[in-house]
Amino acid sequence: MTSLLQQRFAALLIASIAIGSAGCTAMLLGGNHAHAGAGNGASGAQPAQSDAAIAVQLRNALAASESVDAAGIQVQVNRGVVILSGSVPSDDDAEEAERIAESFSGVDLVRNNLSVAGATGSRF
Repeated sequence: MTSLLQQRFAALLIASIAIGSAGCTAMLLGGNHAHAGAGNGASGAQPAQSDAAIAVQLRNALAASESVDAAGIQVQVNRGVVILSGSVPSDDDAEEAERIAESFSGVDLVRNNLSVAGATGSRF
């Protein structure tokens, strides 16, 4: 149990440092790109930094959540589309991870490709 807590703490610490760095860079560039949605702006293009910041913040939130066992979850973000992949212990974990991802500013779509460990067939 302690090892899992240490892993989550380390992940939170690393994510906090990365988020702080991304936020400082955005401020220096004259805007807060970390929260811009893919559909915001005239061109509709979203800087890669935004996707990276969303991914770090989402991993941080999943690791901190007491209702999701996020150890087996991988997060990818591309132009506001979040892809959750990997394995979780239950359908509840998969559904809660999706809800957390959907709650983030700048996320336009969540593709939940999580599988339930030990389950056969499709979750849905």
